[in-house]
Formats: sequence, C-alpha cells, structure tokens
Amino acid sequence: MKEDGVNESDFLGSDEHRILSIGAGYAPDYKAKGTSGLLGATLTNKRVYFSGPFYTRSSNGQHVLRKQQKIINIHDITGTGYDFCRPKQFFWLSIVFLLLAAVGSFIVIMHVPESMSGISNILLFVSGAVPFVFSVVLMCMYFAKRKTLFTIDYNGGNIAFDAKKTVQYEQDDFMRSIHHVKDALYSMAAAYQGSSAGEADSIDSARRRLMLGEAQEGGNPDTSSDEANADSQTESSTALNSLERELAEARNNRIYDEAVSLMEKADSRRDFKRAADMLASIAGYKDAAKLSELCLEKESEETEKAYQEAVTMMNGARTHYDFTETSKLFAQVIGHKNANALYEYCKNEGMRLMEMRVAKDDRMRAIKKKLMLAVISIIIVAAVIVLVHWRL
Repeated sequence: MKEDGVNESDFLGSDEHRILSIGAGYAPDYKAKGTSGLLGATLTNKRVYFSGPFYTRSSNGQHVLRKQQKIINIHDITGTGYDFCRPKQFFWLSIVFLLLAAVGSFIVIMHVPESMSGISNILLFVSGAVPFVFSVVLMCMYFAKRKTLFTIDYNGGNIAFDAKKTVQYEQDDFMRSIHHVKDALYSMAAAYQGSSAGEADSIDSARRRLMLGEAQEGGNPDTSSDEANADSQTESSTALNSLERELAEARNNRIYDEAVSLMEKADSRRDFKRAADMLASIAGYKDAAKLSELCLEKESEETEKAYQEAVTMMNGARTHYDFTETSKLFAQVIGHKNANALYEYCKNEGMRLMEMRVAKDDRMRAIKKKLMLAVISIIIVAAVIVLVHWRL
C-alpha cells in the first residue's frame, strides 16, 4: 500500500503494518526531496516514524525547531500531550512599558507649565507615546510567538510539532492510537510470558526430577547392572514423553477453549481472524480445523459488511473529516475488492480538502493580523493627536 505516493514497504518491516498517519505521513526520502515544509508521522504496530520540521526540547527547557527524520520504538515512548509555550517576557515587558507611558504622561501633564507648550509636547511624546508604541509592539510579539505543541516523550528525549499544522481530531486520534498500541504490546508480552514460561518451567522441572532420579538409581550399588540401568532410562524417557504429551494436550485444550470463547463473543472481523489463527495452530485437535474455516467465513462476511459501510460513507462524504474517516474504514479492509483504490482516493481527497482549509485559515490569520496592526496604528495616531491638541 502507498501513502501519498510513498510505498510503505520501503520503510516498514515484514512484521509491521500501518495503523495511522498524521499530517503528510512519513517520507523516507525526506532529505532527498528537500520537502522542508512537509510535516508528517506514521504509527505502526511497532514504531512511530517522523519526518519534517519538528521541535526538540533543549537542556535549558527551550524548544528548538529542526528538520528531522526519526524512528522511535513504541515501547520507548513514555507519554504524549500538549506543551503550551507562552513567551511571558514579552507580555510583562509590554505591561511595564504601558505603565511607563501612563506615569510619564501623567508627570508631564501635571508638572510641566503650559507656558512651555513646545517642550511639553516633546516630553509628552517621548515619555508617553514612545513607551506606548513599545508596549503595543511587545504585546503583538507575545501573541505572534505563542504556540501550542503536540509533544511525544520517549526514553532519551522528546519530539513535538506545532498543533496548528494539523487538525485537532487527528492529534487526538494519534495520541489515543499510540497508547492503544502500547497497551496491546504489554498485554501480548504478559500473556506470552505467562503461558510459555509456565509450560517451559513444568517440563524443565520434570526433567530435573527425572534426571535426579536416574542419578540416584545409578549410584545405588544394588541396581548397578547394565540391564537395570537400561530399564531405568527407558522408564524415565517414557515418563518424560508422557508428561510432555499431557502438557501439550493441556496447551491445546487451553488454546481451543480461548478460541471458541473468542469466536462466540466476536463482533468484528479482527476477532474472527484471531480466533481462526488460534484454531489453525491446533488444526489436529478436536474440530479445530472445521471451526477455523467457519471463523474465516465469518471474517469474510464482516469484511464485506465493513466494505459496504465504507462505500456508503464515501458516497456521502463532503468534508476533509468525512474523507479521512472513510479512508480509515477502507484501510481496515485493504485487499478486499477495490478497497485499495478507494482508500487512495479518499485519502488524497481528504488531503486536498485539508490543504484548502489550511490555506484558507492562513489567509484569514494574515487578514486578522493586518487588521489588528491597522487598528493599533490608528489608536496610536489618535492618541498622539488627542494629547497634542489637548496640550495646545
């Protein structure tokens, strides 16, 4: 499958699959293309891939913007969240200059005699208008430089990007998906460790006991003949084989019961696929093979149902959000009918609409900044004129 013209097989491992992307997605040839303006990340079942201009927190706590291409293992991620960066120094300096303007104007108005109107106007401009202009400029810098960063912390560092670069719901989905993948990995590791370690310990313990018994029998002078030793070894081997068969039977029975329970409670194609795989691993046990085929049939039915739901949603899609959500549904049934082509169409259409929305938002922000500067300029000029005429 391709992601915005990028073949995922170029950077995903054989045991990896894409779960979710944010922004433009990961670009493995980011440096070669020189697409410095494109920011994207791709989450898989094992790693998170980043490419683009990302922030990194330095040792002094400041966020530094760098063009990066980074791969982070899921189990190394320690947390996600938002970092609200507010340049408070500009805000407080603006307040200080505003107070200076007020105090300076008050002193000039109250203590400079009217006979010195020329000098008074000059002092009023220097002590009142100039600090006021600095105050307004600093306040504009405060609003221009403040930002909210979406941050991912991991062992050894962190990586972040400006939340304005992507829409809010994409960030929330990406954050939730990262923690869901971590939970799934922890659950799988705990289950594997609990079952495999328990069975292995049982067999090893039995082997040690049997070997100890052989050693004790071998050291007994009353049973030192070759024939007796051979009989003892045969009995030990038979007992060990019998124990291994019992453990294998218990393991197969446990997997069978879990698979049947999962099949009965299954409400999605993934549940049926998982149950089918579990039953296929013990195909020779009871009717596991037949039940595995039944689960695969149910999975096929659920896949067709999910495909039809995605097609219906695509036909009614109008916005970037609609097409993005539809592409996620098609991504779950990749390989079924023409789901691949429809996935590409919905994702590209969603990206096109998102770019249009981002461009519109950028234009609106630029207009707002110009209007704000115009209003501030008018206020400053009006304040100066009023003060000068009032003194005259």
